[in-house]
Amino acid sequence: MDIKVFLSFRSEDTAGFAQALRDRLVLSFPKQVFLDNSSIPIGADLVKTIDAALRSCTVVVVIIGKNWQVDRDGRRRLKEPDDYVRLEVSTALRLKREVLPVLVHGAKMPRKDELPPNVLRLLRLKAARIDEGNWDYDVGKFIKSVEDLLAVPAEARALPA
Repeated sequence: MDIKVFLSFRSEDTAGFAQALRDRLVLSFPKQVFLDNSSIPIGADLVKTIDAALRSCTVVVVIIGKNWQVDRDGRRRLKEPDDYVRLEVSTALRLKREVLPVLVHGAKMPRKDELPPNVLRLLRLKAARIDEGNWDYDVGKFIKSVEDLLAVPAEARALPA
């Protein structure tokens, strides 16, 4: 896999947003953007495919909507060890990928007590905000940031843990 950008999102919360952002990102990074519903072939092992994509990517975009932490029944999904979003974010942090939180639909960063320990480092990262009313400007600015980030060699990007 030759993935530069991996999009992590909660399907029932931000699927349409994730697809629209993917469509814009592929203009800058053709065939190098991973979005599970359009990048995983039918019949493929989801866990293995996602793990391989995370291992090969450089940037993980974590799209956080208002219901990012909970399911339709109000259960805290991020507290469940087998939650895909939790696995994606914790794996990206463990692998020391560039993790870029993106707040959408008026969402706010979660509180410390709302996250499992292996995802807490997410709170130290500056989040981008993309609003539908400012879509073109916000997405353009975000993609420029990703392009700039990817233009810097990995050694120069590395920060202490």
